[in-house]
Amino acid sequence: MNNSPSRQPFQRPEREITPEQTYLKRGKILAGLGLGVVGLSAAGWDIYRRMQPIPKPTIELPPPQPSPFYQPQLNATFAQAGRPLSIEKDVLSYNNFYEFSTKKEEVAELAQGWKIDPYGLK
Repeated sequence: MNNSPSRQPFQRPEREITPEQTYLKRGKILAGLGLGVVGLSAAGWDIYRRMQPIPKPTIELPPPQPSPFYQPQLNATFAQAGRPLSIEKDVLSYNNFYEFSTKKEEVAELAQGWKIDPYGLK
């Protein structure tokens, strides 16, 4: 490229100028590249997460025993709901806390070793 003092910056040869249609499409191109990067990253993270083994709990807890201080009575109004009762194991382990996993069935198993020592309840 010849940058002689006699030529102004706006006086470029036609071959050095980007066509207007290409210039106007650059936003779509950059957006497509960004979406591609996000999509590939999400797919890679999902593959990585699926390949990781699920840690098994290291301790066995005894089954919960009824409290001698509180003996709940079954309310006769709700004794027959027209369907079978939920399985106790499912009721005691199903929750919506996503800190451990996005799969609701895995949370109880993964939270077994969680230490609540620095935290307090008020």
